[in-house]
Amino acid sequence: MTEALLEVCDLVKHFPVMRGVLRGTQIGTVKAVDGLSFSIQPGETFAIVGESGCGKTTLANLILSLMPPTQGDILLRGQPISRLSPEALMLYRKSVTAVFQDPYGALNPRMRIGDIITEPMAIHGYQRVPSAFPMSLAVVNANVSGSRGLWCCSHPW
Repeated sequence: MTEALLEVCDLVKHFPVMRGVLRGTQIGTVKAVDGLSFSIQPGETFAIVGESGCGKTTLANLILSLMPPTQGDILLRGQPISRLSPEALMLYRKSVTAVFQDPYGALNPRMRIGDIITEPMAIHGYQRVPSAFPMSLAVVNANVSGSRGLWCCSHPW
């Protein structure tokens, strides 16, 4: 079995709920992402789908290293992304595509989903062939009746 391109291990992101402006006191915690683990293998496209408010955007921001996790690790080819140099982090962000929330605003119905997701990579100079795209991360807001929380699935390219 090959090494995972991206691996998320027991990822947690909690946000404090504060009371008071000057001497804020923490009165609670919002658990946006709580103990999530998955891996993306070479040649896979990965989608995060779930109800509004279940943590999809927070997860994407964590994966893009736009905010630090409360705990857990995000590994790029076995190396923690938190330890990447600024130059390596920029290259990493170019290799990950996130399509946020509103599918009607973010997705063009005249294009195939694979083309929409990989278009930013082509803009950054990657060739337009599946093997040239190491990872594709689609964050799509779907209202699935009866679903609870975050659903993750991967599909071979």
